[in-house]
Amino acid sequence: MTEAVTRPTRRSTGRCVAASAFWAILSIANPNDSAARSTDRPARTIAARYVPSLTQRAPYSRAQEARIRYAQCVRASATYVCPYYARGGRLSTRAKTVVQHGTAFGFRRDKGSTYLLTNAHVVNWPPISDNEGARVAGIPAGCKRSSQSISIVTNEDDAYQDDDVPLRLVAVDEKLDAAILAGPKRLAIMPYRLGRSGAVRAGDAVFVRGYPLSAFEGVSTGKIVNPRDRDLEDEWQHWDIVISAPLSVGNSGSPVLAVTRAGRYELIGMQHAAYRGGQNLNVAVGIDDLRELMLTLKAPPARRAELSRKHRQQVVAWLGKRRRVYLPLGRRTVAATIAGDRISYQLFPKTFPLDNWPVMLLVDGKGGLGFGQLTKLAIQQSDGAAQDYDVQALAVETQRLVYALLRAIRWQIVRQADRAQLSTRRSRSDGEHRQMLERDVLRFGKRAERVAEQLGAALAARNVTAKPTAAKPTAAKPAEAKPAPGKPANAKPTTASPAPASAPPSKR
Repeated sequence: MTEAVTRPTRRSTGRCVAASAFWAILSIANPNDSAARSTDRPARTIAARYVPSLTQRAPYSRAQEARIRYAQCVRASATYVCPYYARGGRLSTRAKTVVQHGTAFGFRRDKGSTYLLTNAHVVNWPPISDNEGARVAGIPAGCKRSSQSISIVTNEDDAYQDDDVPLRLVAVDEKLDAAILAGPKRLAIMPYRLGRSGAVRAGDAVFVRGYPLSAFEGVSTGKIVNPRDRDLEDEWQHWDIVISAPLSVGNSGSPVLAVTRAGRYELIGMQHAAYRGGQNLNVAVGIDDLRELMLTLKAPPARRAELSRKHRQQVVAWLGKRRRVYLPLGRRTVAATIAGDRISYQLFPKTFPLDNWPVMLLVDGKGGLGFGQLTKLAIQQSDGAAQDYDVQALAVETQRLVYALLRAIRWQIVRQADRAQLSTRRSRSDGEHRQMLERDVLRFGKRAERVAEQLGAALAARNVTAKPTAAKPTAAKPAEAKPAPGKPANAKPTTASPAPASAPPSKR
């Protein structure tokens, strides 16, 4: 039999809407009577769901909190295989193990398993370490994860492994910084209902149970500082609750509780981070964002958005007003220009604008079922000559890199076009959307830069079978012109596609 927390019932507001409409009609019919009534009747106020003091909790809530041990200390470890050069220049590998601790709490039993909730950053290790989003403390970049394990321990100093409870990872949602764990045995679960983080107010009391410093089980109390704080840092995308409860390392994943007017505890969030440089400014993921994950035990599927003709029309209309747009691609820059029905993407080196000749050109022609089709790929070789490539003649892996880079650049210009449209609006939601687009432009630009470097290295090293595009035969070959005095014979070529004669010169 499934034992799970229950959803809170929502109070219907139909009667309130009908009453307000009735009084509005009455005020129009008799404004004098409405004015008198407005002074005689007290203003309607919405009752608070949670209370500002923990002293208002019911005695049975105190007894449950003292009796049931539903918060656990979890240990997550992973082993990485790292390459290095041994004596004599021989390439070898060594294994490195990293361990970290946090808090998890049980919330549901189903078919002999107990499900726990914790933070993704506590138990989820990246498959490959790097110096950006997949950074692992103590592990150099470029190491591959070979194994990982999660278990319940007494504290971080617990070295006796026979009584450790192994756990398995069920679901991970990086945007919520949340992860679902499952244990093979019956564990204590939280005896409280899921609350409503959207109903909390500044000043409401909170109660947090966890493992500060992963040293011992402890509780902490505080107040709601800010009930709604948008979290868009790194991969996160959710609403936080800022609380003043003193928390520390090891409290990540701790349940945050509030007391209802009836004196019952309800779960309103899960602690996951803190403001750097702040004092007792800790943030918890709101339960309204976590509810679906806890009830379904599944992270929402990562939907891969597809680019369509509508996106291309939007970009063409935007580029048509500017002729040339510069896009960030990590430390590189891409210039997008339009000529007729073709969009050209010129990839510049990291030293741009000091070196203002492109090193790669992709021409995005009109056609196909989606955004368009790649009609030209050109790379500037080490000798300064531009080399055209037949994409279909390249190796399969290199073709994948080509289309991955093209897709990334397309999304960058679509985001920039969306951001330009939102810049003319002044609402709060538009401002938050624009901020999210700016973050995505920078984050996905770094990923696209790595793809561009891999593609450039693959083509420069001649690891693929490249077939140059054959030039059209001419009737007669003109005599080769001699270079002017003081001018090099092979000046730096540009890989930009020539614009039609009727088109005006490009301007920034």
